[in-house]
Amino acid sequence: MSQLNLKCAHTSASVPYSVVTEFDARLVLKIKSGWDAEKVAIAAEILASNPQCIASPATFHRALAEHNMEDFHWDWLVKAAHCNTDEYRWFFLVANETVQAVCIIFHPKQSRFDAEDIFYVDYLATAFWNRGRPGYVRQFSGLATTLLAHSIRFATEVLKYRPGFCLHSLPRAEDFYVKLGMTDLGHDSEKENLKFFEAEQHVALSLLEETYA
Repeated sequence: MSQLNLKCAHTSASVPYSVVTEFDARLVLKIKSGWDAEKVAIAAEILASNPQCIASPATFHRALAEHNMEDFHWDWLVKAAHCNTDEYRWFFLVANETVQAVCIIFHPKQSRFDAEDIFYVDYLATAFWNRGRPGYVRQFSGLATTLLAHSIRFATEVLKYRPGFCLHSLPRAEDFYVKLGMTDLGHDSEKENLKFFEAEQHVALSLLEETYA
């Protein structure tokens, strides 16, 4: 077990967590039931406070983005069906008997810098109660960074790749990846025009050191 700092409006505490490094259908079902319930509740709040969203999908989508819910359409059961070959690896971060975040990587992927094998982050998400949004204090923070660091360690120690990874970013997450030190390689017209980022070796190593120091 490691320690994850719980940050909320009234208290700060350390809560033990574990990372499951293999596909587990039971955990996917926990994500489906727990996360979807929270997603629906937040969407209902958005519609109640912004009635104009009801008749305007574009307005609703903008409101979702403002609430850090650009992945509103993701279906984890569909992802479980598609991302279940040897090229994929799942990482579930579990605390308080609940999946707090999940990462799915695809490997190997060639680095754009030196053509060495690294991994590609196919999906990275935190539970909706762990995301900042207007008028709300998240339950946990730092989950995405923790899972990325764990994925790097797994890829280097188990898969024997050099440190480094790449991904396509949802628009609202771009600043997060820039702050990590990843290199912005521009928009990818073949991937919904999302920006493509890559973490060079020194960035991946720095992330490991900061997380496991």
